[in-house]
Amino acid sequence: MTNIHKLLGVFLVLSAMAAVTSATAQGENDHKTVRWTNNINGTMIYGKADFDKKFADLPKDATVFLWFLRENCPHCKGFWWNYRDGSDYMLKKYGAKKVIFLNADLSSNFDLAYRYKLKHLPTIITFKNGDSKNPYLTDEQKYFNTSEDAIAYFEKQYAAQQLP
Repeated sequence: MTNIHKLLGVFLVLSAMAAVTSATAQGENDHKTVRWTNNINGTMIYGKADFDKKFADLPKDATVFLWFLRENCPHCKGFWWNYRDGSDYMLKKYGAKKVIFLNADLSSNFDLAYRYKLKHLPTIITFKNGDSKNPYLTDEQKYFNTSEDAIAYFEKQYAAQQLP
C-alpha cells in the first residue's frame, strides 16, 4: 500500500469520525434550540384524538383557523411571520373566544391530512361555529407575502363566517 493510499484511508476515517461527532453534538443541543413553531399563536394539535378533544372544547360561536404545517417545511417557515402578525391582530380585535387559532404539524398528523384531503402546505382551513366536521371555507396553499395580506385574509374569512 502506498503512502497516498494510507493518507487517503486516514483522511476518510477522520472525516467519518468528525461527521459522527458533529451529529452527536447537534443532537445533544437540539433540546436547547428554540423552534420557530414555538412562536406561533394558537394551540398545537398532536394527533387525531387531541384534535377531536380540542374541537369538542371550543366555544360554538367561534371562528376557527386551522393551519396545517410541517416544522421542516421551508414554505411554512417563511409563512409564519406574517401568519403570526395576522393572528395577533385578529386576537386583539375580536378576542380569543371569537377567533381561535389551531395548528397541526403534519409530521404526526397524517390522519388529519387525509380527513381534509390536503394537497399543499401550508394550508389554512376555516371552520364556522367550531364545527370540525364541516369546514366552511377552505383556501389551500394560501401564502401571505406581508402582514397586511394575512390580516386581510383573516378579516375576509371572519366576515364570511358571520353571515347566516
